[in-house]
Amino acid sequence: MHKKYEDFLKGLGQALRNARVSKGMTQAELGEKSGRTQSAIGKIERGPMPGVPLNVLYEVAEAVPISLAELFLSANEYEEAKKKEKNISSLVKMIEKLPRHKKDSLERIIRESLALLPVSNSRSNTPFDN
Repeated sequence: MHKKYEDFLKGLGQALRNARVSKGMTQAELGEKSGRTQSAIGKIERGPMPGVPLNVLYEVAEAVPISLAELFLSANEYEEAKKKEKNISSLVKMIEKLPRHKKDSLERIIRESLALLPVSNSRSNTPFDN
């Protein structure tokens, strides 16, 4: 299976789960309301489950209720978040390999850059704050 498609299916499952949970429904309740089993709902949510007919997704989404468009957009957002997560992870690994003096320089650059950002009440401490 193509990795991008696999990520999309994982995102689709996660979007369905998030929608279901936000409505206070269990997998069993969603299954009953959509004419599916709890097991089938769990499989879709866990993903990737290729070959799920569009009518099944439609019926399950309608039972939540959420539109297929919303599910697909959320699935795409999941895929984008995974890409960013992977990029950040790669960057952290690369930084960990730097000699101490280069890490210190990088920390200084980050501190100075953060100082240029507007301050908001919700801003949390940075990892460099003591």
